[in-house]
Amino acid sequence: QTVALVQTIVEAVSLPVTVKMRLGWDETQLTAPKFAREFEQVGIKAVAIHGRTRAQGFKGSVDLSGIRRVVEAVESIPVIGNGDIRSIPDAARMFDRTGCTAISVGRGALANPWIFHQLQQWEETGSYDPPGNFNQRLDLVLQQFGYLEELDGPESALIAYRRTVHWYLKAMRVP
Repeated sequence: QTVALVQTIVEAVSLPVTVKMRLGWDETQLTAPKFAREFEQVGIKAVAIHGRTRAQGFKGSVDLSGIRRVVEAVESIPVIGNGDIRSIPDAARMFDRTGCTAISVGRGALANPWIFHQLQQWEETGSYDPPGNFNQRLDLVLQQFGYLEELDGPESALIAYRRTVHWYLKAMRVP
């Protein structure tokens, strides 16, 4: 049913269709390599794979060998590795151990909002600036709250910002 649904979507639209999935439902049902291969056969243009199962949620470590199995299962479509990418060493590890074509940064960008600039520097020069220090993080927190406040007013901004500000604060080591 899943493959048939994806095929229907591929055939119904003129845009390239990609799929993002996890390794499987749980450690006993690691279906991602099989599905990736079947999705490729019905016209999917790329597959993004999160290296945990549905049962894991965001707990535990990403299974890089599971992502590698997806890379090995497809013939020619790009495989985008996802999960636990919070720094350049994490990104390098994802590329090196999985053979993936690209990476997708998720929650790691909340803890390190400089990661996209760092990735660009790393790709272009092989080196990168460190993430922001305490004062730069504080400036970013206040700047982003200010943007929300302009859009929605102070009360709504505070309510909305509570959902994300803890990521910035978690990474701030108070001197």
